[in-house]
Amino acid sequence: SLSSCDNSGIIAVGNADGTAAILSAEASSFDSSRVSNMLTWKAHEGSTVRSIAQCPGNGIVTGGGDGIIRVWRLSSKPSSPAFDSHPGTKFFISAESTKPELVAELRGHTGAVVSLSCGCDGRLVSGAHDGTIRVWDLDLTKNKPGEKIKTIRRDARYAVLGHTVWLGSTYADAERIICDGANNVLLEYDFTAQADDADM
Repeated sequence: SLSSCDNSGIIAVGNADGTAAILSAEASSFDSSRVSNMLTWKAHEGSTVRSIAQCPGNGIVTGGGDGIIRVWRLSSKPSSPAFDSHPGTKFFISAESTKPELVAELRGHTGAVVSLSCGCDGRLVSGAHDGTIRVWDLDLTKNKPGEKIKTIRRDARYAVLGHTVWLGSTYADAERIICDGANNVLLEYDFTAQADDADM
């Protein structure tokens, strides 16, 4: 799995061996002789990383083949700018970069988490091979780096159930969720319409 972010200037990669990695999007970082420009850590022990996404608050979210979602925060020195709070700045990866801190674990899916979307502020949308989409509260910007916020949450804000096939990918923003499935059907859930009093 792969995720890129213009704001951070990094590419995040999820691997079949359960590791995750980030590297600079600069062309020079793909030089195999410059391994210092890649940071790798074990994200899912005994499982694969099936999906990965970046979120505000210097966050990296990984979805595992085990159905578990893990939320990580990239560590940066106090003097280093945070990429999501200073437009135009980048997150720098160096030999001194440390493994991201695990700040939350989200449990609820019973199948591989194959899609993650952080396109809606303060929310994470996940899709899995259990046929469900789940929406989680997730806002790392409210917590200072180093603040302990690790939690194990089993209840999403809400779940979209009833799919009878594997989900392939999801997209989310403030107004809609779009997903596709193994049956080649694209579904859109639109939250912009106001409910009629008769429907309430």
